[in-house]
Amino acid sequence: MTRTARIAVLDRMVREHGSEETLSEADEDGIDVLVDNGILVPTEEGFQVEQNPEDGWAPWDEFAYDLNPIDDTLDHVLRDNIVTWCEGGVTGEDFVNSYKDRFVGELDSQEDYRESIADYVDCGDGYL
Repeated sequence: MTRTARIAVLDRMVREHGSEETLSEADEDGIDVLVDNGILVPTEEGFQVEQNPEDGWAPWDEFAYDLNPIDDTLDHVLRDNIVTWCEGGVTGEDFVNSYKDRFVGELDSQEDYRESIADYVDCGDGYL
C-alpha cells in the first residue's frame, strides 16, 4: 500500500512539475532502478510514471533489483518534493505517511487501496 501511494504521488508530481524538476535531486542509480523495473518510462519530454503494475512493471518475482532500492529512491524523491496541489504544502513523504496512518489495514483489496489512494492524491479524503 505504501509503495502504491508513493508511486501515485510521484506520478502527480511529475504531471504537475515535470520529471526534470521532480527527479532533479534523485541519483542516477535510483532513477535507473525505477526505469529498469518499469515504474519510470522514458519519453521525449523526460519520464512518465507507470502506476499500474500490470501495465509495465517487472513482475514482482522478476524485479531487476530487490524492492529496497525502489523504496529508497521513492522515499528520497518524495522527501525532496512538496505536494503543491492540495492545501498544506507538505513533503510527498509526509503526504503519503498521512494517508498510511489513516488507512493501513482498513481496506480489503489492492483495488480498493488504488481507488482510495487516487482519491486522496486528488485532494479527496481517501474514503470510498
